[in-house]
Amino acid sequence: MKNSKKKPDRWEFLNELDGRPTDTTPVRSLYRRPHVWEWVLYGLTALLWVAALVLAILEKYGAVSLLVIGLSVFCLRLTVFEGKRRKRCRGAILGTVETVTRRPRIRQNARYPVIRFAVDGADYLAYGQKPCHPSTLGNEVWVNYNIQAPADCYVTSDSRFKGGLIMTLVTAVLGIVFLMLEMS
Repeated sequence: MKNSKKKPDRWEFLNELDGRPTDTTPVRSLYRRPHVWEWVLYGLTALLWVAALVLAILEKYGAVSLLVIGLSVFCLRLTVFEGKRRKRCRGAILGTVETVTRRPRIRQNARYPVIRFAVDGADYLAYGQKPCHPSTLGNEVWVNYNIQAPADCYVTSDSRFKGGLIMTLVTAVLGIVFLMLEMS
C-alpha cells in the first residue's frame, strides 16, 4: 500500500493534476513606459509630499495642505492621461472577449480580459484593466481605438476620466481650503 491516506471520492480528480501545472493562463507583459510629463508630475507629487513630511517633523503649518495638494497633482496625472487617450482614440467598435491573461507580479490570481476587434479587415487586441470572470469569454465589449493606428486602443469601460477629474478638483479645492485655514 503506497498511500495510507486515500483521498475522498470527491477529491479524486486531483490525481489528474499531479505533476502538471494547474495554471496555464498566459502572463501579460504589456506594461507601458510612462511619458516624460508623467514623470514630471510624479516628481512634483514626491516633492510636495517630502515638503509636507518636513513641515510635519518641524511642527510647522502647511503639512496637511501640501499633502492634499500633492494628492491633487497625483490625480491630475490620471486626468491628463485619460484626456489625451480619449482625444487620440476616437473610433469605437464592439470587440469580443477572446481569452484572459494574468499579471506576472501583482494579483497573480486575477484574470484580465483580452478583447479581439477588427478594423479594415485586420485583427487587433485590446487588454482590459479590470479583472473579469472566465465566464465573460465570448461577451462583446466596446473598445476605443486610434483611427490612424488601431493597435493604440483601450476598453471603453476601463476609462476613468470622470473619476480622475472629480478627484483632482476635490483634492485641489481641499488643499487650497486647508492652506487658507492654516495661514489664518
